[in-house]
Amino acid sequence: MNVFSIGMLLISTIFLVGCIGTEPEMGPDHIEVMVYNELGDPIAGVDVYLDCEWKAGINSGGSKRSSITGPNGVATFSGHGGGFYIGTCKATASVGDIIKEVNVEVKKDMQPIEITLPISESPKSSLTGYVTYGTDPVEGAKVSIVISEGPIDGVLMNNPFISEDVTDSEGFYSFEELGPGTVSLSVMPPEDSSYESKRMTFSLSAAMDLRKDIDLS
Repeated sequence: MNVFSIGMLLISTIFLVGCIGTEPEMGPDHIEVMVYNELGDPIAGVDVYLDCEWKAGINSGGSKRSSITGPNGVATFSGHGGGFYIGTCKATASVGDIIKEVNVEVKKDMQPIEITLPISESPKSSLTGYVTYGTDPVEGAKVSIVISEGPIDGVLMNNPFISEDVTDSEGFYSFEELGPGTVSLSVMPPEDSSYESKRMTFSLSAAMDLRKDIDLS
C-alpha cells in the first residue's frame, strides 16, 4: 500500500469515526405554538401536534408529541432530557376538519411558531347542565355566560360572546353554537329564593359538547 492510499485510508477512518461520534446539538428547552384566528385573536382548545427530527453525522432521531392550546392560544412543548435538538419541526394545528401545518427550523433562539386558522368556519360547541339545590331542581335561575378568547383577569378580552338562559322546571339550561375560549359562568337563583349565587371559570374547546351541573346548596 503506497503513502497516498494510507493517507486516504487514515482520512476516511477519521471522518467515519467523527460521523459516528457526532452528538446532536441541543436547541431550546421548550417550543411554543401560538394559534390565532383570521382576526388575530388567540384560539383556545386547539389540538396541536409537534413532529421533530434531527440528524448528526450518521445518527438521527425524532420525537412526536401533542398538546392543546390554553385560553391564550398557546400550546407549550418541553423537550426530552431538558431540550430539543437542532433540526426541523412540523407543527400541525387542527379544529374539527380544519388542519394547517407549518414547517420550521429548530434553533437555539427559536421564536414561537405561529399558526392562523379560519376559526369562523370551525364546528361549534354546546354547553348544557342542570341547576339544583341538593336533589331538587331549581326553576327560574338565570344562567349567564361570557366567552373570551383571552384570559379573564377582571377585564373582558377580544369582543367576548355574552349570552344567558333561564332554567326550566327541571332546572335545565342550554347554550348552543358556541365558539372556543374561556367561559365565565354565573348562576343567579330566583329572586324569591334564599339560595346563594354561583360562579365558575373553565375552558371550552371547539366541537365540544360540555355539561356543567351546578348545585346551589
